[in-house]
Amino acid sequence: IYLVWLADNGYFKRESVHPEIKEGVDGEGISTPSPAGNGVTTGHNAPPAGQGATSGRRNSVITAAERNANFFKHRQQARAFFMGGGSRNDGEDEETKLARELANAEKFHSVFQFGSMQYAFMETIGSGVVKVLRQGQTNSAATVKIVTSDGTAKAGKAYGQKEEIMEFAAGETEKDCPIQIIHDDEWNQDLDFYVELQTVEKSTKLGRMAKTCCTIIDMDSPGVFSWLSEEPQYFLSSDSRALLVLERRKGCKGVVSIRVKSEDANGKAGEHFLPIDQV
Repeated sequence: IYLVWLADNGYFKRESVHPEIKEGVDGEGISTPSPAGNGVTTGHNAPPAGQGATSGRRNSVITAAERNANFFKHRQQARAFFMGGGSRNDGEDEETKLARELANAEKFHSVFQFGSMQYAFMETIGSGVVKVLRQGQTNSAATVKIVTSDGTAKAGKAYGQKEEIMEFAAGETEKDCPIQIIHDDEWNQDLDFYVELQTVEKSTKLGRMAKTCCTIIDMDSPGVFSWLSEEPQYFLSSDSRALLVLERRKGCKGVVSIRVKSEDANGKAGEHFLPIDQV
């Protein structure tokens, strides 16, 4: 069974034969002579035997091919949709589709997600907090499961593993979830772990930010210093000053000092810029 686009009527019609065979239409929707040479077809729209081809207004594929240059595209889209491989919103991208589905879900369900896609905690903080938000239907109690998983940070060594059910009372729209951050005295690179929400009730759904990444910033290293931008910086001769940002990464233990000094290239100190040499 196939669906045929009827350009005259503006809707799809079920046919029991392949459209190309029925009306002599090739893969691009261009009519070709039928095997019998008279355009007579078989199927629901075929004329009685001996009467030859139909005349006048015809609700057939060949009429659609003549009047609708996009016939083949419409037929493929219709087939994909009714075979379960397409969508009524053919031009809709994934982001728009997800936003529409979440908007519909909020009409009937509690929708849970985190307050941010990423969190960062100092190694010495003791306990990091991620925020869980509830949207949509909030007039009754609801629950959601929260689970941590390893990244470069390992449970029990860098953070405390968590797997628990969070309960939201009627009208409650947000909760803080504390996660233990373990401090050691060794220098490490910044480490990551993940926190994920999971549904435990059919009446709840998950939003876009159902998984978040948590970064543990190591405090046992004095850090690495570099300019914020690794690319060359350009300034106009009419600028009163050049602003360069110095960044401290991979640790920030203790008070440190760093010397910043300018050097000549093809620009000369005193002529093109004022020299700098300071701590």
